[in-house]
Amino acid sequence: MAVFHAVHPILPVRDIKISLEYYKNKFGFVIKFINNSEQPLYAGITRGEVEIHLQ
Repeated sequence: MAVFHAVHPILPVRDIKISLEYYKNKFGFVIKFINNSEQPLYAGITRGEVEIHLQ
């Protein structure tokens, strides 16, 4: 049987930049990656062992 070590949910958002700022300021997440800093279409944020992807 397969063993899962981590899950990274992908949350649909309307505006990645606004969502990144919200998760960073409200919940203390750190930006792990952004596919394009000027007009991002996909990004990952982390806090502790939690990683969420925004699309």
